[in-house]
Amino acid sequence: MLFRLLVASLFVFASAQAAADAVPTRQEAARFLVQASFGPTEREIAAVQALGYEGWILEQFATPGQSARARIDAHRASEARTRRYTFRDYFWEQALYAPDQLRTRMTFALSQIVVISADGTQMFEAETFANYVDMLRTASFGSYGTLIHDVTFSPLMADYLTYFKNMKADPRTGRAPDENYAREVMQLFTIGLEELNLDGTSKGVETYTSEDVEGLAAVFTGFASPFKLFGRSRLNDNNADAPLKGYPAFHEPGPKTFLGTTIPGNLPPEESVRRALDHLLKHPNVAPFISKQLIQKFITSNPSPAYVERIARVFNNGQYTLPSGTPVGSGDRGDLKPVIAAILLDPEARDGARADDPDFGKVREPVLRLAHTLRVLSDPDAEASTTGALPNVKTLRKPDAMHNQLVFSPPSVFGFYRPGYVAAGTEAARQGMVAPEMQLMTNDHIISQARYLTNVMRENPPEFFLRDDARLFRAAERPRVLVAELEAMLTYGRLGPSVRRQIERAVAEIDVSASGKRRTKDLYRRLMIATMMLTTTPEFMVQR
Repeated sequence: MLFRLLVASLFVFASAQAAADAVPTRQEAARFLVQASFGPTEREIAAVQALGYEGWILEQFATPGQSARARIDAHRASEARTRRYTFRDYFWEQALYAPDQLRTRMTFALSQIVVISADGTQMFEAETFANYVDMLRTASFGSYGTLIHDVTFSPLMADYLTYFKNMKADPRTGRAPDENYAREVMQLFTIGLEELNLDGTSKGVETYTSEDVEGLAAVFTGFASPFKLFGRSRLNDNNADAPLKGYPAFHEPGPKTFLGTTIPGNLPPEESVRRALDHLLKHPNVAPFISKQLIQKFITSNPSPAYVERIARVFNNGQYTLPSGTPVGSGDRGDLKPVIAAILLDPEARDGARADDPDFGKVREPVLRLAHTLRVLSDPDAEASTTGALPNVKTLRKPDAMHNQLVFSPPSVFGFYRPGYVAAGTEAARQGMVAPEMQLMTNDHIISQARYLTNVMRENPPEFFLRDDARLFRAAERPRVLVAELEAMLTYGRLGPSVRRQIERAVAEIDVSASGKRRTKDLYRRLMIATMMLTTTPEFMVQR
C-alpha cells in the first residue's frame, strides 16, 4: 500500500512538472489568474502564456507597485476634498487596473488574517488607514514576522484591539491589563487555538491557557502616542501615523510569563514586546496555521495535509526552489515571497484534473467575484493612475450591496468569515469539509448578486466599463461569440453546453437591429444579460 501511494505521489509531481514546463493553454492561464490575481484579462492571459506560470510570478515579484499612502496623497493634492473612505476607492483602482496583481491580491488576503476594521477604529483621515494597508503591502512579498511586529506598534491596531493606553495592574483598585490584543494575536494572528502538526492537523491540545493570556497581556502595557504625556495621549490626525511609544511608568515592571517563557522585569516596554513577539513567532504552529489560511485564500478551502505541510516547510525555511531550479526567498523564516510561489505552483494547485474534483476548490467571496467581473468588462487599455482623482465607483461603497464584505471593514476581528466555518445542512458539511466563504451566503444571495451587478453597471460612468469599440462590445453583435468570449474569461471553459445554449438564447432575444444610440443601448443590454447569467452559474461562483 505504501509503495502504491509513493508511486501515485511521484506521478502527481511528474505530471505537475510537465504542466509547468508546457506552454499554458488559454483556459489554463485563465484558471491560474483566477487563483493568483483579481481575475484574468486578455493582457494577463497573454503574459502567462508567454512567460509561463513561473515567469509570470517572477515578473510580479519584480513589478513595482504604488503605495496606498502615496496614491492617497497624490489624490489629495489634486482634489479639494478627500473622503474618509477614499482608501476603498484606491483598493478598487488597484484590484481592477494595477500591474502588480499578485501583491495586491496578497495584501487583500493578509487583511483577512491580520484583521483590522475601518469601522471599528477612530478613522481620522484616509491617509491614516492607507498607512496600515501599506504595512500589508510590504509584508506581501516580505516577512510575516516583521508584519506582526509592525502591526503591534500600529496606533490603529492599538485602538481597534484596545491596548492603547493599556496600563499595568493596580492591586489597590483591582485593575488588570486589557487582554484583548494578547488573546487575538495568539488565536488569530499567529498560533490558533489548538497545537498543530506540520501538516495542519490538530494534536487535540490547546495552545494556550488563560494564564498565558494574562502573562502576555502584561507585555502590552504602557503604550500610547509618542507626542504627549501618557495620561494626555489622544489619537488624532497628527499622531495616528506614528508608531506607539512605551512609557515605563505605566508598563508592567515584573516578570511576564506565557507559553513557557518569561520576559524579565524592568525591561524597556519596546524590548519586552520584541522578545514576546519573537517567542510567539517561533512557535511551531505559526507555519501550518498561516500557510493553511493562505492556501484557503488563494486555492482551495480543504487543502490536503500534504499540501499544507509542503507550504509550511517553505514558510519555515524561508526559501522555495522553482521548477526551473531558481531559488526564491531570503532564507529567513516567514518570508512570504517563497510561500506564495509555492502555493501557486504546488502540484495540487496546478493539476488540471482537480478542476473536476468535487472536494477541490472554494466558494468565491463577493469581492473576488465582483473584481473578476469588472476586470473582464473594463477597458483593456486602462491602467491604475498615479495622480489625480480616484475612480468614483459609488456602488462599490455600499455595504448592503457588497453582501457584508465591504473592503477593509469586516464586522469583527474574526473577519468576514472564519477559515473553519462549516455550512450546516450542506453536502460539504456531511463530508466533513469546511466552506469559509459560505458564511457570507444567504438564501437570496445569488439573485441579489445579479441585481447588484446590474446596479453597478447602470450607476457608474460608462467609461468605467467599455468603450464603443471594445472587443466585448463588438462581440455582442453575435450571441454565440459574446458568450464564448465571456465564458473563456469568467469560467475558463468549464461551462456546460446546455447552460451555454440557454445564455445564447437569452442574449439573442434582445433585438439589435436598430441604429444609432438605440443599437448601442441594445448591445450593452446583451452584454449585461450575458454577464449576469454567467456570473450566477456554479462554474463561476465556485473556483476550481
